[in-house]
Amino acid sequence: MSDDFMPCGEFEELRRWLHNRAVSPSRSDEITTEHSRPATSNPDLRLTNAARQLLILEVDDTRTNHTTNNLTNTIRNHLTEIEAALAKTFVHILWIHNDEKSAVRTNAITNKQSNNEVVHIQADGLRKHLGFQYASVVLDCRKGWLPNDMLASAGLVKAGGLLVLICPPPSKWTRYFAEHTRLRFSYADRHQISHFSDLLLKHFYNDPTIAWWTSEKRVLPVVDMNEYVNGKSKSRTDGDSSNVLGDISNQHSKKSLNESSVGESSVGESLASELSEEQTSIYRSVFSRIEEADKSYHLITGGRGRGKTTLLAHIGATASLLCNAANAGASANANAKKDATATLTASTNKHLEQAYDEVFVCAPTLMQAQHLKKLIQKHSAKNLTISSLAPERIDLLSNKALLLIDEAAAIAPQLLDDLTQKAAHSVLCTTIEGYEGSGKGLLYRWLPRALEHKYQYTLHRAFRWQDGDPLEKLMQQIYQPTVSAFVNTQQNKFTLQPLRKSDIAEQSHLFEQCHALLNSAHYQNTPNDLMRILDAADHMLWIYISNSGTKNTVVGLICAVEEGGECFEPDSCIGQAKGKGTTTSIDTNVSTSMDGFVDSCADSSINDSDDDSLQHAIARGQRRVQGHMTSQAMALLLNEPDYLREHIVRIQRIAVHPQMQGKGHGSAMLMQFRKILEGNKYNNIATSYGLTASLSNFWQKNGYHLVKIGQRIDTSSGTLSGLLFHTTSPAFLEHQTQAAFYLSIDIYYLKAYHPRLYRLIPQTLIATTPKATKEYLEDEWHLIRKKLRLFVDDKLAFSLVRALLFTVSDTFKLDTTTAIIKTLHQKHIHKAQKLNLIQRLKDECDILLRTKA
Repeated sequence: MSDDFMPCGEFEELRRWLHNRAVSPSRSDEITTEHSRPATSNPDLRLTNAARQLLILEVDDTRTNHTTNNLTNTIRNHLTEIEAALAKTFVHILWIHNDEKSAVRTNAITNKQSNNEVVHIQADGLRKHLGFQYASVVLDCRKGWLPNDMLASAGLVKAGGLLVLICPPPSKWTRYFAEHTRLRFSYADRHQISHFSDLLLKHFYNDPTIAWWTSEKRVLPVVDMNEYVNGKSKSRTDGDSSNVLGDISNQHSKKSLNESSVGESSVGESLASELSEEQTSIYRSVFSRIEEADKSYHLITGGRGRGKTTLLAHIGATASLLCNAANAGASANANAKKDATATLTASTNKHLEQAYDEVFVCAPTLMQAQHLKKLIQKHSAKNLTISSLAPERIDLLSNKALLLIDEAAAIAPQLLDDLTQKAAHSVLCTTIEGYEGSGKGLLYRWLPRALEHKYQYTLHRAFRWQDGDPLEKLMQQIYQPTVSAFVNTQQNKFTLQPLRKSDIAEQSHLFEQCHALLNSAHYQNTPNDLMRILDAADHMLWIYISNSGTKNTVVGLICAVEEGGECFEPDSCIGQAKGKGTTTSIDTNVSTSMDGFVDSCADSSINDSDDDSLQHAIARGQRRVQGHMTSQAMALLLNEPDYLREHIVRIQRIAVHPQMQGKGHGSAMLMQFRKILEGNKYNNIATSYGLTASLSNFWQKNGYHLVKIGQRIDTSSGTLSGLLFHTTSPAFLEHQTQAAFYLSIDIYYLKAYHPRLYRLIPQTLIATTPKATKEYLEDEWHLIRKKLRLFVDDKLAFSLVRALLFTVSDTFKLDTTTAIIKTLHQKHIHKAQKLNLIQRLKDECDILLRTKA
């Protein structure tokens, strides 16, 4: 290893530190493996009560005093030494790469210098490993990092384990991670500084438990969990490790099933011994409530490492044993029932046996479902037959089944509705921290839709590691701060003012309050949003603060995004607009909608040869860029490329302190926000949200008008998205009138062809939208003519005029056109037939336009 590349020198000190603080072999493992832990040459040096820690490990591929080949070889050798050091110490290692090339490389030393397991994956596949646990997780951040990945990776590390971040030198982070980012920022974003990296560094430098192995800092603290929790010693250096040995505590009083002697207890009693008191309480409640009703819904939530998957597996084990008991012969029935009901109650009510006849497990991926099945079989100590179910295969589900769903937030609410409505009883578990999907969306939007016998349980205490764990504390401080109490007095005066990103370092207490409010108020908030708010050049943060007292208190906030403007000028090119190394993010043949506001329009009949400029392509639905959601949605709706140059501010988030809600502060913030922007270049204010009656009433009361309804169900809330505007621009008032016409067309179409979507639209919005009558269509025929002419001239896809074509055909009784549209809505239509039908539609539209000329 070249010393000028890594001035820290040899790895011997790092190896010794890893060896001394290794995970205790006495801890039970949820991941079974055929590999055993290698013998320790000097077991007296082993720290058996190590806390989970974060290790910042430098690999600097930004140095310029190496040729490309020499630098690549040096980095490869460096990573190989790191992997070897970790593999000699830890049994299970997950190595997360940021690109496919690194992930599929030959795993140079894996299982060669040790008999331990190192699993290499791409970061995109991390979600498949949620619910697993590893002794060490390595996150390669050299090509950028995502907060979602960092938080999820920390949750995979078992008690006493290690989270490793491979990064460039810390002094380079601020600019390096502005250029190397995995988060997709808006088109033409120019940010050159990563304020998120500054925030991380501040937290990392203030935490004495973090280990540093970099050219700028080399500190390897050994943290004894008992002493850390009791406050006797925060950490010790590696040289003091012999003084901090101790037995690992068993905070949950659980005993591994494999450690129980045969005949010592029944299976049920062994199951109980593996669960914490909190888990056992939920376990008993679930079965008790299943016994009371013919149908029930159970949602188990909790943070990372709370034992949700373990609890779900125990529920599955007991339920499967009960199924066996019901299906077994008379002689076997008594023993099976005894095993299954030992941890429940003294009751032997036969209704519990008859509540379901089969157990199904379901998860977002097959890997997660198979993992859950293995856990169920492990905890039942029997080779049970358990059915696994892909979320979309509802046809395989029995209506007398008990359905167990792991990581439910990663499954679309519509699929969850279908699955849980068919099953007799459903038990779902999920985290609520954002990186897995939107657990809060399940809690606040999906669960309330269940009719009866719906129950929600929360696991509070850590199960995978000990209470007071330093890594968990660090992750909560960064990504999950809690809302502080607010002391309200009548003398409080509130003002809305910007919180500039350059001032966040000096006003960190204000930003922490903002972050806490966002987490508590928005079910869609994710750790990635923290990075986007801090780093994206188009994001603005406005805080509503009380100036009474010595320390300002954040009562509310508005997070807004600038959209449109000069970046869409005809002479503006992407190469000039983008910062060095930032992804352009231009998609062709749009197949993914922006919050449902842009329909799929991948259509081979589209002719883009006339004008291939970006602005015209966006207005025709043939291109889209990252961000600028409102500008692109309106340009496409109106088919006006010039609209992209309108300056818009979109309110992305609005939040009010829980103690101050319902007192008019939200409306007061919006009024002040409007006055601040009034007279500037931002005369158009937009917002989008999941359509509910209460939210719609709030925004309409504050002068916002609905202009567009999304065409797909939001994956986290189970609602349709609505796009609303408040404008003082005379020009846009005309656009708003046109948008109202197209909105009436969409509602008419959804009612006929997508009644499920139509029922999700609040009735108050339907009542205030003009009806698509024949007279209304006649009055707005110039708008119809414009869109149909673009369609006939191969400049708009069928999917973008489908609703308009149906409404016109149905209203004016155009039987031929209506029949063609009906055929095009059939499933599994052949591509050649579809193109032929679309051409026939164009011919019919051409005749209609000439007739109406």
